[in-house]
Amino acid sequence: MTRLIPLAALALALPLFAAPVPKGVKAKADYYPLALGTKWEYVRYQNADNVWAEEVTESVTKDGATTATVRITPSGVNAVPHDSSYKADADGWYFLTQGSVSYDPPARFVKTDPKPGDTWELKYAMGGSVYAATATVGEPEKVTVTAGEYTALPVTIEFDQPGQRRAYTNWYIAGVGMVKQVSGGRVTQELKSFTPAK
Repeated sequence: MTRLIPLAALALALPLFAAPVPKGVKAKADYYPLALGTKWEYVRYQNADNVWAEEVTESVTKDGATTATVRITPSGVNAVPHDSSYKADADGWYFLTQGSVSYDPPARFVKTDPKPGDTWELKYAMGGSVYAATATVGEPEKVTVTAGEYTALPVTIEFDQPGQRRAYTNWYIAGVGMVKQVSGGRVTQELKSFTPAK
């Protein structure tokens, strides 16, 4: 995948940029907002000159599911913008495509209303390879990124491929999305700015 106005007192159970929830209705936290016009900027590999801009350029909701296209524009003279697509439904948030590569079936990287201790399996094919992984939700914790300091929910994805074991962790904030990613002990992405949809 791959956003900030410093925010005080983040509540993990409620979206940050939503209207009040009617009485008696349980709110579901939106850990990857897909509204048209939502924008993020990420610093990659802790290099302030390597910034990727992301923007939701298309968003369609039908039958309780939202599918969206996100234009990713890397910095740099030879950088080539590309699109990724995602889906959000009652079960969670999924990768559909990443550039020219498709996830088949779609890969659920965040479940709806994740709670510490939740786990789920991911099995999908991408680029001719089959992947199996386990996702685990950790306890909320403070993270410091270019955009500021936030309390975020970590989701660790552990892959178990023949001859290859790897893991990475994404930290999410309800109403904002991913604020940090670490892979192999290295910060690979961190939020620089976030602009909610108007």
